[in-house]
Amino acid sequence: MTRIATLYAAAAAGLLALVAAAPAWAATDAKTWVAGNGSDANTASLCSRTAPCKTFSAALGVTSPGGLISCLDPSYNLGQVVINQEVTIDCSATSATIYANGEPAIVIATFGKVTLRGLTMYNNANNGEPVGISIVLAGVVEVQKCKIFGFDSAGIFMAPINNGKLRVSDTVLEHNGRGIMIDPPNNGFAFVVLDNVTMTGNVNEGLRATGQDGGGVQVSVRRSVASYNGSHGFAAVTVAGGQPVVMKIDTSESSFNNGDGVRAFGATVSLGSSTVMGNNGTGLDALGGGNITSYGDNINSDNTVNGAPTNTLPLQ
Repeated sequence: MTRIATLYAAAAAGLLALVAAAPAWAATDAKTWVAGNGSDANTASLCSRTAPCKTFSAALGVTSPGGLISCLDPSYNLGQVVINQEVTIDCSATSATIYANGEPAIVIATFGKVTLRGLTMYNNANNGEPVGISIVLAGVVEVQKCKIFGFDSAGIFMAPINNGKLRVSDTVLEHNGRGIMIDPPNNGFAFVVLDNVTMTGNVNEGLRATGQDGGGVQVSVRRSVASYNGSHGFAAVTVAGGQPVVMKIDTSESSFNNGDGVRAFGATVSLGSSTVMGNNGTGLDALGGGNITSYGDNINSDNTVNGAPTNTLPLQ
């Protein structure tokens, strides 16, 4: 088990207890507000539009399950936000920044639906925080129009202990250890959809989906880019004894990475209408019993070694 997976697996039991034991607030509202000049003392006024709170954590405490937290103006949040109920945080009309001060910016531990929209999460590289968004328990998590950068291990780390779903769209993950890391434990399964996601300048892979800790993964990637990463662009890894990892890549690009463009180690990858170009390793690299299926309409050129798909299927 990886170091980070060990850390969050140990935390998962406690978070589950937190979810089960979370008390109902005496008063909540379906819509609450935060603002740059807000005050967390305004929880007494339910973080209303006329008396907004300062932080998401305070607003979350007086927001009804399934409710909405919005930003009145560009806001700055210091410290972690733990989400243990269904909620939408939407700051797309203004902006909001969460600075991770030595801990994950956001931890998600709920069977409900969580939507994060219009947020920036960043980390000071000197404080050693590994993760931007940590998903240890998930119903459906949607990350939309966000920017996540500077985290030592991954911008998004998904290791659900259940069958969890993640949808990321219109989002940039830059200068992290990895852009996105999917690694459920052996009792979990991750269903992931990426649409218009940019993963660039990360230390290792842009996207890594793995059954390293025993769980299974299905990933659909569309209209997305993995470029200038220190290792592979897109990597799917199935290990002996683990559940299958399947990755579908469509209308996407893996370019100028320091490793392979697309790597399938014991996993199954399919590729259509995509570009794999200028990578310092192998363009299409199937190893360890892995398979890369091409639909015959890709560009694979100018890599150190171009490689080839293990099989080709005609377009239908």
